[in-house]
Amino acid sequence: MPKSFTIDGQKFVDLIGFYNEIESNLTKDLDWTVGGNFDAFNDVLRGGFGTFDYEAPKLT
Repeated sequence: MPKSFTIDGQKFVDLIGFYNEIESNLTKDLDWTVGGNFDAFNDVLRGGFGTFDYEAPKLT
């Protein structure tokens, strides 16, 4: 069963706020942050870091 997360658009108004919201939901227990790094954001979405397992079923 795929995991589901809610990114609350009311919690941010800019790109920095977006990344903060992403980090609060998807990077739990990591010792690094996504910051403004698109490659790090992609790594989190691909899995193996944070809350997604590597090659976990994709969200629809």
